[in-house]
Amino acid sequence: MREINPQRDIEVYQVNLANAILSPTSKDNLKLNSRDRVLVFNRFNNEDLDTLADQQTVTKAKTLEQAQLQAQQEQLKEQEVMSSSVAVSSAASLEKDSKQPKIVFRGKEITKDDFEALKQNTRRTLLAPVLLQLQQQSRLGLAPQIAEVFGEVKHPGRYPITPRMTISTLIEAAGGLTYNAFTINAELARTVINSKDERASIDVERIDLRQAIQGSTADDAIIVGRDRLNILEKPNVKLQSTVTLQGEVRFPGTYTVRQGETLGELLERAGGLTEFAHPQGAIFTREALRLQEQKLLNQYAADMRAETAKKTFRADSNMGSVISDPDKTLKFVEEASRSKALGRMVVQLNRILKDERSADFMLEDGDFLFVPTFRNTVSIMGEVQVPITYLLDNKLDVDDYLNKAGGAKKQADEDRIFVVRADGSVYKPTSGYWFGNNHEELKAGDTIVVPIDTDYRDALSTWTAATQILYQTGVAINA
Repeated sequence: MREINPQRDIEVYQVNLANAILSPTSKDNLKLNSRDRVLVFNRFNNEDLDTLADQQTVTKAKTLEQAQLQAQQEQLKEQEVMSSSVAVSSAASLEKDSKQPKIVFRGKEITKDDFEALKQNTRRTLLAPVLLQLQQQSRLGLAPQIAEVFGEVKHPGRYPITPRMTISTLIEAAGGLTYNAFTINAELARTVINSKDERASIDVERIDLRQAIQGSTADDAIIVGRDRLNILEKPNVKLQSTVTLQGEVRFPGTYTVRQGETLGELLERAGGLTEFAHPQGAIFTREALRLQEQKLLNQYAADMRAETAKKTFRADSNMGSVISDPDKTLKFVEEASRSKALGRMVVQLNRILKDERSADFMLEDGDFLFVPTFRNTVSIMGEVQVPITYLLDNKLDVDDYLNKAGGAKKQADEDRIFVVRADGSVYKPTSGYWFGNNHEELKAGDTIVVPIDTDYRDALSTWTAATQILYQTGVAINA
């Protein structure tokens, strides 16, 4: 970085430091002037270093009691150091070393201060003041001498324009191309000002990146201020996607799948199912669905905490009573918050095995399929006298199984009883407690759920009970 006039405007030069050292006669061994500044980058991104620090951060105390215990232990350590007969300077050194968190970098332990110093030598940090000065010294008729490169380069971002900088030298400034870079063509976007009405427009030019890297003057265009170079990714280049098959599969395990491969095709590769499999009870989970469900669960828990905080003592408008103990509610909320979403998706595995295309679907990375062993049972849970599991009897209906469980409790909502199928789907019998003849037959693996009557308790208690029923239903599905 070199000052070029009395106003201390700067001009930036780009050199290959290795060439300058190994070949003193090369053009990279630039002759330095007074007040020149040489910026030497390290090979890391700020994001990569932050990720490394996060992975090695010591786990913090999760509860107030743990935090207090940790503080007491640290205080005792400080007292021991201060009460020792070691010299004051030595004690201060020990105290400083004990407080310095250690981070393993390239197989060696470094302190947090050393790690922060490492971050100060990244491209982004060192170039920030340079880019700011170039932005400030721009004026009418002279665009900021800054270009941007993004996409498949090792260090995407904004870079100073050096004298006669070309596409290839801009890519070098960004650390070079990545493995996934598409070299047949790239896009160079340039801002053009109309000299008549001074309106700005964007011209996009396609560049043969292979020719540009080899130095072809036709493709290795000169970079001007406000240019944006987009390095595309090779088509269909994705990280290897893996899918796990477990349970009653001929060859269970983790499989690498092609993009667009379906569940039916993968099951064929895995040899199909065993003779003991229960395809109607298959459990299929997907990571994207799990993240979405976990977000909803966290939101429900936050709503319940807010409800408890606002209405800790809420009088019944009719009875003048006080709602249930808020401590119990908060305890239950915390337990529910620790539960993990499953991300289950209903699949019709029996139809997929029959090559019905309408039931088959493409797989995604992280998908999981568990095919259980066939169990000829029906479970009853919720607001019944005795939650229990019975062998399936085709002669019995929902009403019969409820009687076998001792009947519904007083607080049960008999008009909203539902059945969870083994595949995770849900259906509601025709009507109330007495279903008549118009209802689906029970199947192996079904779970009859009797919910609580929402009018039986106050709203907050209903939230708690409903969540509990959903939790029990999830357990039944996983069984």
